[in-house]
Amino acid sequence: MIIVRLSGGIGNQMFQYACGRAISLQLNTKLALDHSFLEDKTYKPDFTYRDYALDVFGIQNKISPSELRKLGLEMAYIYPLKAKLSLKRILKGYTYYQEKGLNYDENIPLKSAKLYLSGYFQSEKYFKQAADKIRNDFAFPPVQNERNKLLLTKITTDENSVSIHIRRGDYLTIRNGNVHFTCSPEYYKNAVDIIRSKISNPTFYIFAHDDLPWAMENLKFSEPHDFIGDHNQGKQSYEDLHLMSMCKHHIIANSSFSWWGAWLNAKPGKTVIAPKNWLIGSKDSFDIVPEQWITI
Repeated sequence: MIIVRLSGGIGNQMFQYACGRAISLQLNTKLALDHSFLEDKTYKPDFTYRDYALDVFGIQNKISPSELRKLGLEMAYIYPLKAKLSLKRILKGYTYYQEKGLNYDENIPLKSAKLYLSGYFQSEKYFKQAADKIRNDFAFPPVQNERNKLLLTKITTDENSVSIHIRRGDYLTIRNGNVHFTCSPEYYKNAVDIIRSKISNPTFYIFAHDDLPWAMENLKFSEPHDFIGDHNQGKQSYEDLHLMSMCKHHIIANSSFSWWGAWLNAKPGKTVIAPKNWLIGSKDSFDIVPEQWITI
């Protein structure tokens, strides 16, 4: 069995699941999702708490606390630094793998079908060989909300619909502000100019649920456009992800959420614009941006 430790929001959880799923398929074994960290609601200063989000896709591979205890994994999510040392001693036949950095690691130990994975695994390279199955696993449920139904109709009938994702929100907090930058108006202007040079008559759909006023003030278009604000909040935020994935082209932020909005679009000939730098202090986007996407 492959066990993956889940953390972060829906985008991060999708990366973690996709990596584990691809490995489980390669080794012909089961996949289990350790959601203990998500369930831990003890106080953490300036921390964004998340809940299990993959149930929207009908994914229920969660492993229970009692099953984790049998494997010696209890409390590993609370003491990750100690866990790296202790898990090697107490896991019953399992190999513990901690992601070493942001770059793709081709040396994940695959000699045993008993593997515990901890990390973000933010690269298509971890699951590209299983892309069709991953997209099938991440199939969205039918749209129920009337506003989303109207948007979906517009997006799918527009000849050249382009999603633009704005990520600000918790990126502006002290903790996240030391790690994540927010994409500037200049980034979006340059990205839109590239879209204009490649695509005739684009229609822009601007997804800005965490800072609609900023988007409306800083993003000006002569082309048809639609600002999509905060009607898809909380557990329903996946609806924005669904709508983005149905667009034909994409301008994404340095966000796993908009990354998946672009990647789930399997239409041939799509154009995706992504930030070259993903984190503060990084010199490039590591392996997170697929080679065929355009970085600026």
